[in-house]
Amino acid sequence: MKALVTGAIGFVGKYMMIELASSGYSVRGVDVADSFDAVSLDPLNRWFERGNTAGYDAGVIDYRRCDILDYDCVVSVIDEYVPDVIVHLAAQSSAARSFDDPIGTMKTNLLGTMNLFEAVRRFVSSDRVKESESGRLRILSVGSSDEYGNRRPEEMPLEETTKVDPLSPYAVSKAAQSMLARQYSVAFGLEIISTRSFNHTGPFQSERFVLPAFAKQCAEIKFAVAEPVIRTGNIDVIRDFSDVTDTVRAYRLLVEKGRAGEVYNVCSCNGLRLRDALNMMMMLTGIEAEVTVDETLLRPAELEVLVGLNEKLKRDTGWEARYDAAGVISRLVEFWTERLGAEGKDRHVGDFNRGLGSQSKKE
Repeated sequence: MKALVTGAIGFVGKYMMIELASSGYSVRGVDVADSFDAVSLDPLNRWFERGNTAGYDAGVIDYRRCDILDYDCVVSVIDEYVPDVIVHLAAQSSAARSFDDPIGTMKTNLLGTMNLFEAVRRFVSSDRVKESESGRLRILSVGSSDEYGNRRPEEMPLEETTKVDPLSPYAVSKAAQSMLARQYSVAFGLEIISTRSFNHTGPFQSERFVLPAFAKQCAEIKFAVAEPVIRTGNIDVIRDFSDVTDTVRAYRLLVEKGRAGEVYNVCSCNGLRLRDALNMMMMLTGIEAEVTVDETLLRPAELEVLVGLNEKLKRDTGWEARYDAAGVISRLVEFWTERLGAEGKDRHVGDFNRGLGSQSKKE
């Protein structure tokens, strides 16, 4: 079986390729970078192995440069590779950045998705799909829990039938992507499964995101290469966090077993207050620090609480999470303490502080 992964060199894309390759797929990744070496996935795979997952052969993964906004390129990739499944991850994925670049966000997330769906429609209508090993082509369209908007605490956990009320350009683009997936499923019979994915994190995620930012700052303080001050945005919000390995396993199971035309929450079904997550990290690293709010890390429209219900995902695919919130936190702390312990002891405080200004609270 062949799998095509868009947005392949992103944080989730790399984990997705390992998940698919270790599950018996041949994998082609596409993204905007000129080239990609599958061997560079080895460090991530070692963190998979800590979770008792299977190894993979790097030879089953290849890569082709393709901008999702280039329709002709998308068509040629699908025609040439003849995939059985497509996992569509290519996106501008930061809600914070979407306020600065709403037009670019809409182009990538909506027009890029339309290019993919149109290319698939053309491919299926030509009967080339019969040349694939499975004789069919299924697509996973990855959306966001931000589509739900700001809900009341008593509404939690959110079900897939909850009304969407997007509050950022990013959330609007993802809500539109979900509706587009539904339209192509109903009108053209494409086998598209959509997600509303809640927060996910793990080793190697950029420190621009909230939990890696906390873990890195705690590790810096532990090794005395940063002052004992932790900069945060609003840490009283509650989010539903999953480990990225649990998330990509859910994606694989959904593209294999999910019902076409349906939307699935991908989440842990447990809320975690960011303040509690930070306190756990400080305890695990054995540090004490001043916690200060950085105004640049606050969003114009903040969701106070966002927790999902995952019963539909479990029922249709048999998925179960391997990591609870404590496991998610401990893996991040372990990753950053190992990384900075090996590489960062000789850095100066100023070297780290200069890099913190680009952090975003979007997870």
